[in-house]
Amino acid sequence: MSGLKLKIVSNKGKLLDQDVDMVVLPGYFGDIGITAGERVFVYLLKAGIIYIFNGSTVSARYFVFGGRFKLENDELVVATEHPIIDLSKIDKTDINNKIQHYEDLKSQTQDTILIKNYEDTINSYKEALQSENVRYYK
Repeated sequence: MSGLKLKIVSNKGKLLDQDVDMVVLPGYFGDIGITAGERVFVYLLKAGIIYIFNGSTVSARYFVFGGRFKLENDELVVATEHPIIDLSKIDKTDINNKIQHYEDLKSQTQDTILIKNYEDTINSYKEALQSENVRYYK
């Protein structure tokens, strides 16, 4: 099958650049399955798991904190300003430390916008921890 070029970039640089058969992305209104084809669109992503398929098998899973993607001419570019977590190499200690860091920041401010942002980040890190055990796309 193949024919879809997938690129994933974050604030840390390029994470992935490979040919895949299909990608499932977490969209705001539901998951979005993408294969090769003549479509062009840009869409926002919510926090969730990116599933990468080669054949009928999930070959990789990444947790994304949100972002956007663009599909054009069989090239899919996923971009985010946040870290992307490879769920096959998840570091629970690091994530728990980040949760604690944002909890500390949240307790040191009265700014309701910052508090909401910190809570969203904390909840995304907790969701990433829970996502480690999700092996297959359902």
